[in-house]
Amino acid sequence: MNRSDTELIRRARSGENEAFAVLWHRYEPQVLALSRRYLAGGAIDPVVDASDIATETFIRALHALDRYEDRTASGSGFDTWLLEIAKRLCLKARERFQRRRQWQSGLPAELLEERLGQARSLSDSLEERELLQAVAEEINALPHLYREPFKLFLEEYSYKEIAAHLGIRVETAMQRVHRARRLLQPRLAPVLELAVVERTLTEIVHDSRIITVSLPSGGEFQLCLRVERRVATQEAELAAHRRRLQKHPRAWRPFLEYGELCYHSGRWKEARDAFRATLKRNPACFSAALQLGAILQQEQQKTEAVAVYAEALALSPPPEYAARLRAEWLVESGAFLEALDAYREAIALVPVERASYYGLHFALGRLSRYEEQLANLARLRELAPDDIFGYVEAYLPCARLERWELAESLLRQAVVLDPNYPVALKHLFQVHMNQRRFDSTTLALAERLVRLAPDFVDSWSELAWIYDELGREEESIAVLQQFLSEHPTNAAAYAALAWRYHYQEKLEESAACALSAYRLTPHNGHVCWTVLTACHAKTSALSDTQPFVIAEEIAARFSQDAFLLNRICQLYALRGHCDEALGYADRLQRLQPENPDFGQLLADIYRLCQRWDEAAGAYRLLLARSTERRSALLASLGEALVGLHSPEAEALFDEAESRAQSWQEELFLLSTYQRCGHQTRLIASANRLLASPALSPSLRRHAQRRLQGVS
Repeated sequence: MNRSDTELIRRARSGENEAFAVLWHRYEPQVLALSRRYLAGGAIDPVVDASDIATETFIRALHALDRYEDRTASGSGFDTWLLEIAKRLCLKARERFQRRRQWQSGLPAELLEERLGQARSLSDSLEERELLQAVAEEINALPHLYREPFKLFLEEYSYKEIAAHLGIRVETAMQRVHRARRLLQPRLAPVLELAVVERTLTEIVHDSRIITVSLPSGGEFQLCLRVERRVATQEAELAAHRRRLQKHPRAWRPFLEYGELCYHSGRWKEARDAFRATLKRNPACFSAALQLGAILQQEQQKTEAVAVYAEALALSPPPEYAARLRAEWLVESGAFLEALDAYREAIALVPVERASYYGLHFALGRLSRYEEQLANLARLRELAPDDIFGYVEAYLPCARLERWELAESLLRQAVVLDPNYPVALKHLFQVHMNQRRFDSTTLALAERLVRLAPDFVDSWSELAWIYDELGREEESIAVLQQFLSEHPTNAAAYAALAWRYHYQEKLEESAACALSAYRLTPHNGHVCWTVLTACHAKTSALSDTQPFVIAEEIAARFSQDAFLLNRICQLYALRGHCDEALGYADRLQRLQPENPDFGQLLADIYRLCQRWDEAAGAYRLLLARSTERRSALLASLGEALVGLHSPEAEALFDEAESRAQSWQEELFLLSTYQRCGHQTRLIASANRLLASPALSPSLRRHAQRRLQGVS
């Protein structure tokens, strides 16, 4: 790099826009030429041209100028660095266009129109190149005290990350960003709203990366991390940081910065080691403690995570750190109720710190407090409307509460925020499936997910699910078996295969896969749900006592998870262990004293245990109190009366059939008649099911198998 470039960069870093304008003018022809080469042909969005790329290249360079390092001696000057930014932007533009072309035809019309409207709006903004250049110069002209934190804010660093990067307090980072916005508002108001500026300048900042984490149990699981595109492929920047670590081996801040860079670029192991090195040099770096603890939690390194939080707490951190550290320590110690108070205290101290809302969400989930989860996420969306977490994480509580319309609405917004985020697409697909929408749109979602994240087990799991529902049973098994051949220790793949076998009524194979998944990741809630479901059926894959051993292990590990405890309760009842089932029912009532479904649970326990007198009394009480699900309640009472050899059962079955108005109710009747051995009614029920146009292919096969079994 020649002296004039060096001088111009130095002056531009100090806020002199004229200096950067000279650099812009000097290198714009090179950037334009490179962009035209990469954008040539038909593989690029026609609304994006070389000038768009050039404008964004210089704006991003201006934001990152403080972190630019001179490597002229190795033959890599400012122009090389600039052209590398342009190249990455071109490749990303091509990739986005290719992906969009592949999935647009299968996207719901209203969502497609919304997304295209957003794209047109962004395109219109980018065409105002001179305006954006002026905006960038206004930002660069801010006093250094405010300019640097505001640039990090535009790159979507959290306030905590800005504070750690600059070595200041979180409150100070917030104040400086807010001050920068107040300074910019009057300057930009005549031409453009500040909010529009921020959205435009940060539109292409996120990407996702699938990483595989090895667990102490010998298994592995996958994480879909959202990473910053500016660092996702920054090998040169990482190498520069490593050289800095070698030059300053005793300093803690370079290790912290390197750890954050690695984490945001999806380099999980390097991030963990860097945070450990940070704490070794400065045990009072509380942001490193929180980040290391979070990684260890994901890796199921519970003992080490607890130790990290405890050691940090012993150093009397500031209140905003102390509340977060205490909350995380309580979660890992299993004290979820106390953790809720600590997270709420952290939110009260720093209302804009999103990590506290994340932690509160997961703690509420372990306590099965789904309504509170949704309320917490609603507050997060008010605070940060563009934070995709607030939309994507609503799926599970909505699923538990069967609020599919709310889930779909929020997930559509998530896909608009980031149309290429695999987790958002996965959950939108799951909503479609739970709404029984087995159509080309849903299939296209699954296929798009596979194209987008081919190394992600969830991609193949969802594709296998819809293959199964569409009657492509062999393919549904084959795609998961192929994935397992490449990832033989992936517990999620075994669990997915277990569910496919389960719905195909291949119970031996289902139990074997579920047991393999549990052995690999016994701390995973979904895997525990899978193995408990497999334990309900008696198979040779599990000994007579093994289901109860597994159930007690899960109960100890998830002592306050009502969903899993309910499954354990049903397991004991199904196997005739009524006292144990009632014991778990009592635990559930203490966990959720206002749960209106407790009476139903108690009645079902008596029925499963074949305690017919008590079951009949419980169902009569429910029928006297309830106006909902009467068909199922009448059928259940009829089953209890069959057990009591009462002739009243036939009249109840007649009434249940007359009240059944959906395929779900008819399916319940089919299962009831099968348990009662009532073949005449079973055949009639199966035929009614087969006549239903809303029946999925998999349920149609289920009804046909019932008919074949009778014949």
